[in-house]
Amino acid sequence: MSKPILRVIAIVALAAVAAVAVACGGDDDADNPTAVPSTPSATQAASTEPAGETPASNPTAEGTAAGETPASSDTPAAGGATVQLGEAGLVDSAGFSLYIFASDVADSGQSACVGGCASAWPPLVDESPTAGPGVTGTLETIARADGSVQVTYNGKPLYRWINDENPGDTTGTAINNWSLAQP
Repeated sequence: MSKPILRVIAIVALAAVAAVAVACGGDDDADNPTAVPSTPSATQAASTEPAGETPASNPTAEGTAAGETPASSDTPAAGGATVQLGEAGLVDSAGFSLYIFASDVADSGQSACVGGCASAWPPLVDESPTAGPGVTGTLETIARADGSVQVTYNGKPLYRWINDENPGDTTGTAINNWSLAQP
């Protein structure tokens, strides 16, 4: 790839990270899906979509109701989530990194990431999670406002990041107020 193309991809990716940081930075509008700008993944950033348009496949595109978590093909069915230790922190049963949100209060039984925030940071949902290798803390669940059941680790809700495209990716660590869940 030529340097100008790589430079454009880097600028678009940086803009997407900044937009999500603002949307999920703990402001009062975090639960307002209309306040969340689109956040293209690295492959979408290099697409031929016109500037300012959101591809239809983008999970943060409008259409997700407040408090509703979009369907995800890699979200395990109830009884299927295994949380285990990966190379950088905790991962789900598919090897995708799990994150915690600084605005969540441990043992509160609530998630501070709803609406548009939950579109970019899909909650790990499962009614009976399993602790895998390397998990030394406590796995429990909380009921979300949309009726789903979210997995918690040591009282903090667990999330994925939509721009982690492959198992082991940790691109969400660049976003303010988000960190990898650690054993």
